[in-house]
This record gives sequence, C-alpha cells and structure tokens, in this order.
Amino acid sequence: METNLRQIILPRATALDLRREQMDSLEHVRRYIWNDGDGNPLQDVWYSRYLVPPIEKLKNAPPDADKRQVALRQFFWRVRADADGAIQAQLVLVGENAEIALDETPSAIHAFERAMLDLANRHCAPIVAEESLAEIIAATAFNEDNTRASIAALLDGSKVQLQLRSEMLRAAIPNLVIAANEAVDLTRLQQEATERSGRIGATGYKRLDVTDPYSVTVNQRIAAVPLEAIESLERAHGAYRANHNLLNQANARKNDRPTLSAVYEAEAVALDLEALIRERLRESPMLLHPVVVASLTDAQRTLSFYLALAAGELETRKVKGQDRFVLSLVTDSETRDFPLAPQGEHPLIGGLVAFLNDQARFPNEFVDVLAQRYQSDDYTGVFTTFYRRGWKDWADELDNYDERSTVIVSDILRVARLYADRFSR
Repeated sequence: METNLRQIILPRATALDLRREQMDSLEHVRRYIWNDGDGNPLQDVWYSRYLVPPIEKLKNAPPDADKRQVALRQFFWRVRADADGAIQAQLVLVGENAEIALDETPSAIHAFERAMLDLANRHCAPIVAEESLAEIIAATAFNEDNTRASIAALLDGSKVQLQLRSEMLRAAIPNLVIAANEAVDLTRLQQEATERSGRIGATGYKRLDVTDPYSVTVNQRIAAVPLEAIESLERAHGAYRANHNLLNQANARKNDRPTLSAVYEAEAVALDLEALIRERLRESPMLLHPVVVASLTDAQRTLSFYLALAAGELETRKVKGQDRFVLSLVTDSETRDFPLAPQGEHPLIGGLVAFLNDQARFPNEFVDVLAQRYQSDDYTGVFTTFYRRGWKDWADELDNYDERSTVIVSDILRVARLYADRFSR
C-alpha cells in the first residue's frame, strides 16, 4: 500500500502521459484533439482562460480571478504536538465541508487525495460548462484543411485493394457506401470521389445514417468483377500451387507440410481431387475452375451428377429450330430435361448448376436413389470404360465452344473420370 501522497500522484501522472502516447499511436482509427485551431495546446489555452489569466489582465481583475492563488490559499500548515510531545508540521486543506489534515495513516492520505481532486474539479468546472466540444472539433478536426486531408485519407483507405485490368472491367459495377450522421455534410466527399472516379458518380452513392455525430466511414466496392481481371490473383495462384504441391515444374520441391488453407469443405475436396489429377489421370498439376469447385459443396448431389455423366446417362440434343442444346438425364425408367443452356455455353455447365440447386426438378429423394444405384456393381464396367476413353466423346465437342466453356467442361470431365475410377475398383 502507498505510504505517502507522492506515491499515489506520480504514478497516476505517468500513466496519463503514457495513455496519451498510446492514443496518439492509433492512426486511421481515432483522432485525439490536444490543440486548438491555432495549434496551441488546449491545456495552456484553458489554463490562461479560466485559471490564471495573463498578467496584463490581472491588474484590474477581481481578487479571485487568479484561481491558482485562490486554490493555494486553501492550503495551510498547522503545528501540533503528537502523543509523545514532539512538535509536527501538518498540511491542511480547507474543503467545502471540512478541513482535511494530512498525516501518515493510509486513510488520511486517501482522504487528502480525494479532497485535492474535488478542489481541482471545482476550479475546472467552468471549462466543462463553457467550452463546446462541437466548436473545438469544427476548428480542428473538421476545419477546411483537415477535412480535405481526411477525405483523401478515407478514399485512399477504402479503395479496392486489388490490381485490376481496366480493359476487362466494362461490366463491373463500382459503388461508394458512406456511413455518417445525418447532420454531416458529405458534399465535398462526394465531389472528391466523383473526381477520382467518374463511374462511381454515375452509379450513385449509398448513405447509411449512424448516431455518432463525428463518425464518417467510407467503403468502396466493385461488383461483377471477372476473376480474370484481378491481376493480383496471379501471385496468389503461384503461392497456392507451391503450398499444395501443384506446381507444374519438373524441379519443384515437394512441400511436405502444406499450410491448411481450405475454408469451406468444397475447397478441401477440390484439393484432394487436384492431387489425384496428377496421380490417377497422369496430367500436369492444375487448379479446378471455381464453378467446378463450387459444385463440390453438396456431396450427395456431386456424386450423383458426376456418376450419371460417367454412366452415360447424361445426353445432349439440339433444340429444333435453334442453335442451342439441352441436357437430359436418361435412365431406364424416365427422362428429365435440364434447363436450356444459354447461347454459346456448353449444356454441361448449366446442367451441373441446376442439378445442385433445382430442388423442384431434382428433389433429394431422386438424387439419393441415383447415388445408391450408381454405387452398385452393375456400373463397374461402364465406369471403367468412361475413365479410359468414354470421356473423349465429350471432349471432342469442345472445339465448337469458347475458351470458358472448354475450361469448365474439361474440369467437369476430369472430376467425372476420378469418380468413375473410384467406383470401378
């Protein structure tokens, strides 16, 4: 326990200085105001304004104008004799209700400290009562220069952190989301954003109201960005391939302890399949297309679709009078058509998506029956044929489609071959 007043006050003062340093280090998160609009420390401004006015103002001022002298007059020394008759000098503070004497007992020390804080609070009360936080903020953090700098910092800090190929962003949709109190004028922020990106101005702003009167948050987003337009993904692909031993290099060193990177179950399944592409299909290491990875989310539907393809029960036919194709699931008992494929897209792509999501066309009971049937021994020979050469009939059709369809369907065929291989053994 502290044994004197100094041991209490000095650590507190040191802690306050340390706290100020910590608060000043929180850049781009909070801003603490220590100075007025002219750069003068607020404690000095308030001290001269409310506690000790300048000397030239004290000449004709009332006796209590110098609050420091008023406060000091509340302290006095008292001489007394202790129980042994020894003479002692004791410091006394005249409080609002009583005199508080300082002696060596812990209770007296803490009582004297509380009286000093009460004295300070009473003398500083005019600061709290008369100083307007709104006026201080308007003259400092929200003055013209700082507002301009804050706007630039907000826009820079909120911009999309991706390297994008501008020539591939024709269909991209940029927008600006601003969260601020309804009383905050955002005209300048909107003007600055429009100057930086005319397209943001064209698509408009979304404003969210918040209760904090001094909070402004800016978020810039771009929707409908093709993955091919993101240049920074190229570096990520290299690191991802190296981590999971998918580098297509003869001298690449094997990573015996890859970092776990899968967030969703479909990603973990895709990693296993990507490893099997090299092991079972004897092809170069590769990454499956995102559409195919997404198809691995539902294990039962995934299994049924790819085994239906391997079993030869998925067929395509041209729509009469149109240059479009429809995919059908043809079993011994029935035929179910998939939705019509978009112009120029291979029907297997839309068929895969529909099989995963169209519960009305392909209910769970129907999918479960398919999965059980394909796992019987009756399909072993069919799966073996598809794994070895049956998939080539589908691959031969890809010359009639664009690069995107070719890539996705090639990956669909690879996954179907891997499932066929698994259930043919």
